[in-house]
Amino acid sequence: IAPQITSAGALLYDNGPFITAFDVSGCLQLSQLQDVSIPVNGNATLGVQSNWFSQRVIDDFVVPPGESWEIETLRWRAYQSGTLQDATFSAVYLRLWTTDPLLGGEPAFGDFFNNVIENTFFTDVHRTGPLNQQGCTRAIKNVDVDMTHVPSLPPGHYWIEVGFDSDLPNSIQSPPTEPRLLTDNAIQIDFSGMASAAVDAGTFQPLEFPFQLIGESSPTVPLRACVLPNGTCVDSTETDCATVHVGEWNPLYPCGELGACCDRADGTCRDHVQPQDCVGVTEAFSVGTPCSGVPSCGLFLGACCTSNGVTSTCQSFTNGIDCAAMGGIWTPGSCASTSCNDKCAAPEPVFDGNNPFDNFGYTEDYATTPNNCDNDFFVGNADAWFVYESTLANLGGTIEFSLCFNTTFDTTLQVYLNNGGSICDDPGQLASAAYCDNDGCGDVGGGSYLVVPANPGDRFLVRIGGYADAEGGGSLRITPIESGFGACCSVTGVCEMKTESDCLSEFAAFFPETRCDSPLFECPPVGACCFGFDGCDQEFEHLCDQAGGTFLGEGSVCVSQDDCDGDGQTDQCAIVHGAADCNANGVPDSCDILITESSTDCNFNAVPDECEEQAFCCPGDINGDAYLDGNDIQAFVDSFQFTPPLCFSRDFCRLDVNGDYSFDLGDIGPFVDRLLNPEPCPVLIHVSGQVNVLNEQGELIDVENRVFLFDEQGNRVSSYVQISGAAQDSFGYRDGASDGRFVYFGWGGGLARHNGDGSNGILYIAGPTPGTEVTWRAIAYDPTGDGGNGSFWTQSFTSDLIESTRFGVLLNRFPNDFNLYGLAFDRETGMLWGHDLDADASSQIVQIDPATGLGTGVLFPSHFDVPGGSAVGLGQYGGLSFDPRTGKLYGLLQAFPTDAIFHCDTNGTLIDSLVPNPREDINEQTGTIRNLGITISRP
Repeated sequence: IAPQITSAGALLYDNGPFITAFDVSGCLQLSQLQDVSIPVNGNATLGVQSNWFSQRVIDDFVVPPGESWEIETLRWRAYQSGTLQDATFSAVYLRLWTTDPLLGGEPAFGDFFNNVIENTFFTDVHRTGPLNQQGCTRAIKNVDVDMTHVPSLPPGHYWIEVGFDSDLPNSIQSPPTEPRLLTDNAIQIDFSGMASAAVDAGTFQPLEFPFQLIGESSPTVPLRACVLPNGTCVDSTETDCATVHVGEWNPLYPCGELGACCDRADGTCRDHVQPQDCVGVTEAFSVGTPCSGVPSCGLFLGACCTSNGVTSTCQSFTNGIDCAAMGGIWTPGSCASTSCNDKCAAPEPVFDGNNPFDNFGYTEDYATTPNNCDNDFFVGNADAWFVYESTLANLGGTIEFSLCFNTTFDTTLQVYLNNGGSICDDPGQLASAAYCDNDGCGDVGGGSYLVVPANPGDRFLVRIGGYADAEGGGSLRITPIESGFGACCSVTGVCEMKTESDCLSEFAAFFPETRCDSPLFECPPVGACCFGFDGCDQEFEHLCDQAGGTFLGEGSVCVSQDDCDGDGQTDQCAIVHGAADCNANGVPDSCDILITESSTDCNFNAVPDECEEQAFCCPGDINGDAYLDGNDIQAFVDSFQFTPPLCFSRDFCRLDVNGDYSFDLGDIGPFVDRLLNPEPCPVLIHVSGQVNVLNEQGELIDVENRVFLFDEQGNRVSSYVQISGAAQDSFGYRDGASDGRFVYFGWGGGLARHNGDGSNGILYIAGPTPGTEVTWRAIAYDPTGDGGNGSFWTQSFTSDLIESTRFGVLLNRFPNDFNLYGLAFDRETGMLWGHDLDADASSQIVQIDPATGLGTGVLFPSHFDVPGGSAVGLGQYGGLSFDPRTGKLYGLLQAFPTDAIFHCDTNGTLIDSLVPNPREDINEQTGTIRNLGITISRP
């Protein structure tokens, strides 16, 4: 079914359907790829590229006998993936052929200069794959093309070639007709004019395009020019021309519209030429006139440019015939208005050094571009031609052609070896005879650069173009480089042109056939090269690597102030070869401790104290009861009677009140101040984390789950490994709890216990929870449970809520509707708090009555606007803990993109002890995959 024609003319021709489905939800109508099952692999082409400057498309039609067509509009179908339905095309270029493009010949009408687009509008159809009815990304447009300037077409076989342009960067595609037929015979043609059959990429079956022709048909057969063998022209029908006159028939023009084409450059003249075939700069068309009526052809005066490969000249007021006899190039005008080197055959000589030039007003002489510029259609536009003769003294050298300096526009550069004569006589040889570059100076849209092999006396043709017709001025710098010479870089950074032997004799770096000031060339980095702990030389980076050394970086030196041990070599060599530098200050740890004494080592293990993992404690709480009071005085005094433990033990941490890694008289004053101004001992936050150990390739090689310790502000202070089994488990510890002395964590293998500082971990209760036999997941400790002996509460997601003795004997079992990951016991109210995931998958904290295991109705959300955590379910629940000292809750959110610790009261109001709150950099601080459980202690 063809879309409605809105043009004033009638539908003369429809080349086939393309709509396959109607009233499809979302896409309106579809043009689906058909016949995907047979043959095997099926059809694969959704569209054929149709950008005018890269690849155009052609399809044919026949004007039947007895008719003459006045075509007003060609309606073609095309799309651009990902563009809006109302997106339009900006240009269409059309050519009409009267011979099959696959058999050669030339188009009879049209060009790539005149934009003949009329209108574009959406067809209400989308192009999709075979099984896709929702892929509304390829909106097919009707593209109406003006053909009123095409002469009336008599009966015959014609081919229409079209190419499109758009303001959008997407590739333009022409969808084929659907369904496919074996009689399909469309053609595609690249920018160089190479035509080939348009076929499906999957089956290689022929394609056809669904175009339409709109206009008027007349039953009369027009008379057209018939050129007889004797050179005369009569108007005739095609049949009479072939059978009666035995001549060559022109389907587009009568004799009166043909004429003589005089080439004023050489005096040659062609009779019965079409107007579009006589448009050259030196050609003149005389309509309705034979060549015999143009006696002055070749006698017009103009500028005559000549070149012998060494020099070029221009002579004004020379006629074309005389200029041709001199082997010159004739153009209209005078030398004052003529740029001779706009033509390949009249190149301007250039020489070693800088050669100023410009290409303002220049045209393109040949369209063919060399293969090593990827046949880029825009290379060689607006070209200026030059000739250069090598001044090398020896065989095997190179010539550098550079447009990198003082060039104001986007250039292209081509160099042709021209020893065998002028290649301008055969432009088809340009593709295989040239070196080519675009943007070789390093900047896109900038200058070009080539280095070409050469011998003494070699002659080169140099073509400088403006990419995509860019214009400007600049300087072509030509530099011969003798065989064996190149850039020689010394370790001091000086670059000179030398032979390889001379360069290497100076232990410098040699770069053959390269100039020191060539674009993009820089001498390689020079710096300190380490050979073991003490061996160091100034060396090039690449030579250092070749010698097996370690390069310290450009500008680094062997003799420097970084020489702690005074051996005359930089300490960096010792460090890169394994000397410890735990504080990353560029000085070996041994020097920090023994020589500069910038670091202390109170436990004498050769590790600076600032690199040790510090013990977390309450300084001044000597007896370790989490309270700093008078009970600590005697213990403090007694400690002076014996040698204190090593620096980083918990006991020493409590004694070293002033934090200077020593216990001495200097700690007495701070201890007294603490007694006079007592503060609660700080909270230590324990967070269990899943830790995967990866290799350099990011592959999992081990699992070592840990518990990370944070201070009251949420800053990591240390960590400890989970007990054996849990450390290697897929997740390890889940939620945690504390009885004031120990901390406990549940996991798939039971309940683990650690001291309040994380030390001395053991498997306290083995196996799953009693009663429900599930993982110890949400954990709370109730000091009033089991008749005052203390009990554990636990629940795993939606399992029953379980109370057990301190030794894992079942006490109570309650079903409920909660999905719990964390539990905490409120010692102020005797209630439980649970970290729950509600029906819409958002986290909340709920109050639970331990007498029934059911909720009291008190609850509040726990997402707290964490990025990725919200009431719509992206904030996942984690562990929960209660601080009996303050009556506040600590909780963990498993959020995205990072986990978070929060601190709130039992009304859900955030408390500002964490900075910020919630603290969202937990993964960054721990390097974990995910953090799961939480509890607090006051060690």
